[in-house]
Amino acid sequence: MIVSKKLLFTTIIFFLFTASNITAQDQPPEPKPDTSVFKADSSKVPDSTFFKLPPIKKKEKIDTTQLEYFYNFDDSVRQAFLIDRLNIKDDAARSNQHDAGDYLRFSPSNFIIDYQEIPFRKTVSPFTLPGNRMNIILNGRNLTPFEHLPEPDNMTDLNSIPTAPVQDIYNIEGPLGMIFGGQNSSSSLILVPHQPEGTRAESKMMVDKGWNGYAYTKGLFTHRNRKGRSIRLAVGYRKSDGTYFNSDDDGYNQWGEIIAPITSNVRLDLNGHLYKNDGGYRHRPAISENYFDRFRRNLDISSGLRLAHDAGKTTGIEFRHQSSESNIDLFQKPYYRHIDLSDNTISLYHQRKMGRSALKAGLSLTEGKYEDRSLSNKRRRGTVDFEYLAAHGETAFLMYIKGEKVKGYDPAPSGMFAFTNNGEKTFFSGSVGYSTRFPSQYELDLVPAAGGLVVDFGEDYLESGNPDLEPEKQLIGNLTFALGRTGRDLRLSVTGGRIRDGIDWKKFDNPLYTQGEYRPVNRDIDFVTGTVQKKLTLGSLIYWSGGASYHYLKIDGDNDPPYSPDYQAFSSLELYYHIKKFDVHLYAYGEAVYNDIYSGYNGQEYGRDMILNIKFTFRIKKFRFYYISQNVPGTDYYSREDYLYVDRFNYYGVTWEFWD
Repeated sequence: MIVSKKLLFTTIIFFLFTASNITAQDQPPEPKPDTSVFKADSSKVPDSTFFKLPPIKKKEKIDTTQLEYFYNFDDSVRQAFLIDRLNIKDDAARSNQHDAGDYLRFSPSNFIIDYQEIPFRKTVSPFTLPGNRMNIILNGRNLTPFEHLPEPDNMTDLNSIPTAPVQDIYNIEGPLGMIFGGQNSSSSLILVPHQPEGTRAESKMMVDKGWNGYAYTKGLFTHRNRKGRSIRLAVGYRKSDGTYFNSDDDGYNQWGEIIAPITSNVRLDLNGHLYKNDGGYRHRPAISENYFDRFRRNLDISSGLRLAHDAGKTTGIEFRHQSSESNIDLFQKPYYRHIDLSDNTISLYHQRKMGRSALKAGLSLTEGKYEDRSLSNKRRRGTVDFEYLAAHGETAFLMYIKGEKVKGYDPAPSGMFAFTNNGEKTFFSGSVGYSTRFPSQYELDLVPAAGGLVVDFGEDYLESGNPDLEPEKQLIGNLTFALGRTGRDLRLSVTGGRIRDGIDWKKFDNPLYTQGEYRPVNRDIDFVTGTVQKKLTLGSLIYWSGGASYHYLKIDGDNDPPYSPDYQAFSSLELYYHIKKFDVHLYAYGEAVYNDIYSGYNGQEYGRDMILNIKFTFRIKKFRFYYISQNVPGTDYYSREDYLYVDRFNYYGVTWEFWD
């Protein structure tokens, strides 16, 4: 059914009328003491070592009564499953991050490709799986930025994910990300924004400069008052001339959240993210000077109301708008794309805690629109889901069930079970998930187009959608075991499963097009990845971490598909020294990344390169200066076809927390 403006307006008016009748007093009642794992919103995010600096003045305590009154099921899930042991924020602080993809290189289970010197594009393949098989969660929301490029692969460009607001970082193998709206049961990158600890405003600015005209400036501002009203704003601006002529980039990444109590038991939540970039695109820079003008815009905004019945029961309504625009063309070139996608979703949910357990139930209706040249199609879908959490002490159990109906397809289920036991010296978790992913309108309806990717004139390339695609079914499980205290543990993990009718873009040989024909197809995928990681510390002076992964991947009987190395490894070492007399902190950091041999779509072999990166940092109170050199030996190597890396890349920058 269509979600009309009249229905939305009527629902909101009814919601406000109900809230006004339930309100019995100006201030909510004092919540009863609770010894379970379910805490207030303000305690969900662990303290950040990056932000925790000596205060200039005494912090004013926040009145958490208002915060506790609006119970949030997702916060309980984060507290039970996103534990300090799994937080990789300290690894990220030691290393360098030009984009969200850099958060994921600390686990060798992820295969990362920089298609070109940053910031052209960065993609991540968990367990070397093709396509988009990683959920990206920011502030409890699944992000799905879109861009179309020739030779499509359906993968997410991690440059489009905002990093300025991020405080805590989790790379969780298995289906946990489905709880936050993710479509995959394989792996998730879960990002938690910075939360102010008191009522004093907090801020941070970071400036990153490098070769080839690269510059990235990011800023963050957060503030919360005693009554629970809060604001969090982050912005990033990035530019680069690129390694090759006509491969420049200019981009903005903006994110914000406002929480505003309206009455003692009604709250307004606003959330938004905008990413925009444009520049030149060189498809095969090593063999052709052909380029295109590239533009993309991703917008994700939402507005919602929460009604607190009491300290443990909350009902909410939310409207969310998501849209993406992707253009690639050049004057007098036959190949071009102007694609617009949009989704409008209205959601209703109820959540409550019951002692040591909690549940959440929800309903959502979505209308999507796809525009490509003269084509304009609409599609509707509806979902119903149920979540249950039971937690006590070190142990937690989580269940998730979802039913979904998409126009043109039969209803299909999804679900997951997860268990964790987190002790001081041991950790164990197990999870299994079954998820159904329906073909997107982009995959079904992409209008056929041909053009020249390498040749100056004529056509050497063809692409089109596939209206006969079937829904993808994923059945994936994970087991993780760790022995030792946090920061010094030995961790073993195994993730594997089967993806039936997996939806991926595939290259087909066509005698009329020398660069091939691309269209999405269904194919079966079987995979298993085993990973071992170890961390060691010597007081605060030395920190070492290392790990290796083995991948088994078979796609439609092919045991050696493109871009699937069998082995990967990562190792890092940091040395630290504190000059107490001047309160100067010195850091020296180095890391090595290794990918085993793998082939590209053209059959050429890549990999077996050891990439070495170093970073030097000194910190004085709230000011940090750092110098980064990537690919220190200057190794010449390819990460993919016709993208040659030559020499090292050097960067320097400052981080300043100037308004605390």
